[in-house]
Amino acid sequence: MSRPAEEFISRRMASHRPAPLRKYGPWLRGPNIISFAGGLPDPEFFDHRGLREAYDHVLDTDPGRALQYANGEGEPDLREQAARMLTEEGYATEPADLMITTGSQQGISLIGTVLIDPGDVILVESPTYMSAVRAFGLSGATMISVETDLDGIVPDDLQAKINQYQPKLVYLIPTFQNPTGITIPAERRDAIAEVISRNDILLVEDDPYSELRFFGESLPPLASDPRLEGRAILLSTLSKVLAPGVRIGWLRAPAALKPLFVSAKQAADMHTSAIDQMAAAYYADQYMHDQHRLDPVRAAYRERCECMGSWIDKLFPEGTRRTYPDGGMFIWVGLPDGYDTDQLLGPAIESGVTFLPGSSFYADNPVRSNFRLSFCTHGTEKIEEGVKRLAAAIESL
Repeated sequence: MSRPAEEFISRRMASHRPAPLRKYGPWLRGPNIISFAGGLPDPEFFDHRGLREAYDHVLDTDPGRALQYANGEGEPDLREQAARMLTEEGYATEPADLMITTGSQQGISLIGTVLIDPGDVILVESPTYMSAVRAFGLSGATMISVETDLDGIVPDDLQAKINQYQPKLVYLIPTFQNPTGITIPAERRDAIAEVISRNDILLVEDDPYSELRFFGESLPPLASDPRLEGRAILLSTLSKVLAPGVRIGWLRAPAALKPLFVSAKQAADMHTSAIDQMAAAYYADQYMHDQHRLDPVRAAYRERCECMGSWIDKLFPEGTRRTYPDGGMFIWVGLPDGYDTDQLLGPAIESGVTFLPGSSFYADNPVRSNFRLSFCTHGTEKIEEGVKRLAAAIESL
């Protein structure tokens, strides 16, 4: 008798955790649901006219190249634009330093392919980006959380975990972290760079949100610290500042590793869509030199963040804690002890609002009273209504 298909599943996938909202999918598409769950940029700010111009230009001027197979390393024009952007952010970069990826999420997967053997240890923030936990988990990595406070990962505990576990790399989101919104300040970055530089470990820095700052002064990537030369990998993307559907990101890696990343990418998808790369390069050249281009987005996100925070403060139970982001997309909320936000999700959906439970964002030892809210997708009226619905769901517990 033939075995059922599910018995052929690999051990990696058998231990894979599905997204927490998956089982609620049929209830999430209704017009009355207010979703704070996804990190979705507001489509109101997608420059569809500029993008139409970019794609028209590419198809009018070089359709054969745009619709053909491409180089796995990425289109030269796009790598030039990405290098310019990184250099302007304080990380001197040449086009040859970069490889284009199909969104920065692919970069995380490629790191798992190129660098991780089953059982290798990766140190992560507590909490951390849930899709990085899934991607690294599929590579067979053992992920260990490092103590994290309101200034980010704690250097003393980072050193202690390095001593204890001999990790291969540490994965960090230093600016407007997902899920907390926390930004690591300059003094803490300096201490983290010192710890990494004196140990046999790589830094992987994920930087999708830094251009969405609406308070304070910009900070250069942690990976740009001179002590980390040859020891850092930086991931970035256009998904949050152009459009996620274009699926453009890039990976900056030490020269000795870059050819391996290109080989792994070619095995995964041959290359990122040539037409998308060429259109993104044209758009960046024509429009992204303007430092004020994102001012309307930043202003709207700041207003929405403040609106969400103020209603949380008014309506959530006494003892609730939350973060106060200077940019990005997320507020991290901690309900008083005794609440379980996995159990809250069902009543919240029945009330017409969604969020992501905190347990999704921990590599180990999840804190179930925490959860993530995204403030960027909706205007202030919907945010107010959504927080009120969520407060009612909390009260029902």
